[in-house]
Amino acid sequence: MKVEDIRKLDTTAIEAEISKMSKEIMDLRLGNRIGITENPVELRRVRRTVARMKTILRERELQAG
Repeated sequence: MKVEDIRKLDTTAIEAEISKMSKEIMDLRLGNRIGITENPVELRRVRRTVARMKTILRERELQAG
C-alpha cells in the first residue's frame, strides 16, 4: 500500500488494517519458520506497510495537538 493510499483512509480504517496486517505478519513468520512461505520478502513488505501506517497515525495525533 502506498503512502498516498494510506493518507486517504480515516483513522479507524488504518487501525483496522494494522490489526489485519499484524495477523498476517504472525502467519508469515510461522510459515517462514516451517518453510512453507513462497515469498519470504513478503514479510518485509508487510512490516514496512504497518510501520508506514503507524507513522501516519502518529502524524495525525501530533497535528491534533
